[in-house]
Amino acid sequence: MQNIVTEIKHLEEKWVAQLDGAISGEATGTLLTDSDRETFVYLIDGGDQYEYVHFPKETWSILQEAYLEESPIYLQTSKGIIELIGWQVQLEMLLMNIEGNGNYGAFTEAVEQSFASAIATFD
Repeated sequence: MQNIVTEIKHLEEKWVAQLDGAISGEATGTLLTDSDRETFVYLIDGGDQYEYVHFPKETWSILQEAYLEESPIYLQTSKGIIELIGWQVQLEMLLMNIEGNGNYGAFTEAVEQSFASAIATFD
């Protein structure tokens, strides 16, 4: 089952991502991309397998805002709350790699447009 973040809400001094599925496990600190589906994917270690949490384009403006604020993001699941450790460092590395990189195809342009403010902080 694909675990897709449906929305991210700002609660107090943190962002909480709502998930459409039920997962449990520990945050890995690993963020990947799925350029075909145009999502960023955070890995959760479920013990015997990894769970993939997809952040679709509809959530990217909030990801950028949380990145610029240096705010933590938590994942709300039916089994509890998981802090997505390391997501900011991972996102920054991915954005630096994706910027101007044609290997990602149309994903490159989508990321450059959606994360323009974050990318501008790299210069």
